[in-house]
Amino acid sequence: MYYQDITLLPTIEVNINFIWNKIYTPIHKGFVNIEEKAGANLIGTAFPFYDEKNKRCGLGHKLRLFAKDEKTLSALGVVHLLKNYSDYVFISEIEKVPMEIVTSYSHFRRYRPKKIRSNYSLAKHWAKKKNTTIESELERMKDRKQEITKLPYLFLQSSTNGNRYKIFVSREVVKSHSPGCFSTFGLSQDSTVPNF
Repeated sequence: MYYQDITLLPTIEVNINFIWNKIYTPIHKGFVNIEEKAGANLIGTAFPFYDEKNKRCGLGHKLRLFAKDEKTLSALGVVHLLKNYSDYVFISEIEKVPMEIVTSYSHFRRYRPKKIRSNYSLAKHWAKKKNTTIESELERMKDRKQEITKLPYLFLQSSTNGNRYKIFVSREVVKSHSPGCFSTFGLSQDSTVPNF
């Protein structure tokens, strides 16, 4: 297994979250290209300094990319993808994972907070179903709250429609490795990456 580190270099004018949001879009596009060509993305991402309790930057200051072999990782062409951000990142060479110091693995997953329909549309639905008024259903639901998560996230912009969206990232540490494919965000529900 091989890896490549991307270290974020914030400045007084450019904070670390801004850099995360800028660099992750071209990396995501690179994963999309790999998936289109190969039929699957075999490159996973890790956030070695991930800390969901850190409100300022829970993703840390480093992105680590993993692949089974050097050829797969170099096909991403991360230096080329991030050429516009060279003042804000340091990209390491591709290296072999030091398996002798790996003690655990992580699932880095996309977390999707439960979307709750607007109170009005839900009240309208229940009023029709129960044969009551929308107002009475709104009153019944007045204390209903939307799920809020404090997980770290990337704030990206869609190149398709220009909409901005959040990718919440959760982490689960496990003892054994689970090889497999990754999403076009480099995350996976099942596959793991080594911790070191």
